[in-house]
Amino acid sequence: MSHDQIKQNGTSKTTRNFLGISFLLFNTLTWLYIVSAISNRLLELQADTIINTFYFGVITSVLIGAILSDRIRQLYLIFAWIMFGALASLLPLLWTSNSIIINLVTNFTLGFSLGLGIPSCLARFAEFTTFQNRGRIGGLILLLSILCAPLLLILLKGDLFIVSIASFFWRIASFWVLPAFKSIETREKKPTSFLLVLRTRSFLLYFIPLLMFCFVDSFEKAYFESFFETEFFEFNKTIEPIFGAIFALVGGVFADRIGRKKVTIYGFISLGIAYAAVGMAPLWIGSWYFYSVIDGIAWGIFYLIFVLVLWGDMARSDQRKEKYYAIGGIPFYLSELIVMFFIPQLKGISKESAFASFSLAAFFLFLAVLPLMYAPETLPEKKIKERELKQYIDKAKKIKGKFT
Repeated sequence: MSHDQIKQNGTSKTTRNFLGISFLLFNTLTWLYIVSAISNRLLELQADTIINTFYFGVITSVLIGAILSDRIRQLYLIFAWIMFGALASLLPLLWTSNSIIINLVTNFTLGFSLGLGIPSCLARFAEFTTFQNRGRIGGLILLLSILCAPLLLILLKGDLFIVSIASFFWRIASFWVLPAFKSIETREKKPTSFLLVLRTRSFLLYFIPLLMFCFVDSFEKAYFESFFETEFFEFNKTIEPIFGAIFALVGGVFADRIGRKKVTIYGFISLGIAYAAVGMAPLWIGSWYFYSVIDGIAWGIFYLIFVLVLWGDMARSDQRKEKYYAIGGIPFYLSELIVMFFIPQLKGISKESAFASFSLAAFFLFLAVLPLMYAPETLPEKKIKERELKQYIDKAKKIKGKFT
């Protein structure tokens, strides 16, 4: 076999592995949406439940999965993750009891099946992308995931049993990506401890604003659900994902061009303005539509940056990335878990107090920008300069062409 053939085969194999991992990530994100819908349906069957063990299961399994990634082969971990998730999707078919204990265990199992392989999946995605394209590719995957998952649920008409069966087959469909993990061995990379991640200054400067955003937004959404008519709330659940999907891709393009830090800061500032608008004009419906659009845009950008892009940038090339992704994703689930304990108290608050809380939320979001001002840009400055230089040269050529 010639050198060119060997090189071509190696390139083809790398491309197949990249497509396989991209599909696994797409499959996982859509499956997350479907499994979350199953979990919420189970909670509706038990109205007295004050804790969603689904999120507790995700947090627990994400941490366990990050630890196991250092100790067993990636292929075995991903296989177990997919199989466990497929079987967990069928639990609502087997357990039809109205027992609150059974529903709590089912929810926990669904969450646990979701998080087990997420750190490894995201770490492999980071390794098969570069600084120059990670934002765009991640944004495209998010765009497809956010648009496809709700459409699938609509087609299935939300029936719990049908959705469970569809979830099983959809998760099984990701088995074809397993060959992509046969050639992936990361044992030569240095293991990273949770303590080392938490002691990394750049990690904390991004993690603290994320934590503030997740808690502020979760509490404000609880107010939002308590004081608005069902029609407007359902409309809000429709427009937010649409804008989130579009701006996940737009944010990814800009994150690859001008840097992750600037895009994140713009997201926080715009969301703070949206909260302030609601606080100043709570009785004007236009301010609530403005809030819904901006909140959807911010969620699309933040989910892209803080789930798919940032932690992969931050880990050194000789470090394992799983623990960065594991800890970095916890605020999204932790905030949802904790806010449920306060929902009974939130429902007893007057509408005037709820509206005033949006002004307070705006203050905290602007405050969250402060750590970001000191955070380093994870997109290498050299890449930004090269892109700016290329744009300058292209512009100069266009101007020269006008005069020649």
